[in-house]
Amino acid sequence: MRNCDPDVPLPNNDPRWQDFSLARGDQATAALEKELSWRPEGQFVHATFVSHRGAGKSTEILRLTERLSNEYEPVYIEATVEMDPFRIEAEDLLLNMALAVEERMRERGTPLPADLLKRVTGWFDEVVRTTKWAQNYNAEAAAGVELKAELPFVGSLFGSLKALFKQESEYRTEVKQVLRKYPGTLLQSVNELLDAARELLGRRDLLVIVDNLDRSPSGWTSTR
Repeated sequence: MRNCDPDVPLPNNDPRWQDFSLARGDQATAALEKELSWRPEGQFVHATFVSHRGAGKSTEILRLTERLSNEYEPVYIEATVEMDPFRIEAEDLLLNMALAVEERMRERGTPLPADLLKRVTGWFDEVVRTTKWAQNYNAEAAAGVELKAELPFVGSLFGSLKALFKQESEYRTEVKQVLRKYPGTLLQSVNELLDAARELLGRRDLLVIVDNLDRSPSGWTSTR
C-alpha cells in the first residue's frame, strides 16, 4: 500500500511529513521564509523554488504559506490544472494570476473595486474584439452562467480567455498574438489588480504562488 503519492503535496500538519533538509544539505525553505518575513516595506520578493520533481517543493510551499498566514494572503495557482500544461506562456501566467487574485479577494469579502475591474475587462474586450474567436463569442454560453454585474470577470471575454488558452487552437494563437502587441498594457493591467488587492489587505500582503511549472515541457522549470 502506498502511503505517499509524489505528485500529491502533503497538507500542513500532516503526520507523514519529515524534515529532510539535513539530507538535502540546504535550508532553502528557511531562507525563503526569512526573506519573505524580513522584506522591507515597499519592496517585492520574486522567488523561484527549484528541485527535481517529487522532491517536496509543493509540500514545503504549502507549509510555508501556513506559517506566514499572519503576514500574507496566499493565492495558490496550480499551473498544470489552470493552464495548458504543454504550453505555458507569459499571457497564461498573467491572465490566471489576475483571475485568481480577483476570485480570492471576492471570496474573502473584500472585492476589488468595480471601476478597476470594468476598466481592465474593457481593455481586454477592446483588444480581442477584432479576432475571429471574439466575433463568434457568446459570453453567456461560454461562461456557462448567468451574467451578473458583481462578477465582471466571469461574464466577459477576459474570463473566457482562460478556457480558450487551455487548449491548442488557431483561435488561441490569434488571440495571444494580438495581446503580445500590447505587452506593457497587459502587464500594467495585472499590476493594477495586484496593487488594489494589496491595499485592501491592509497590514498583510499578497503572496501569489504558481506551482507545478516544473511539469510543463514549455520551458518553465520551477515552483514560483
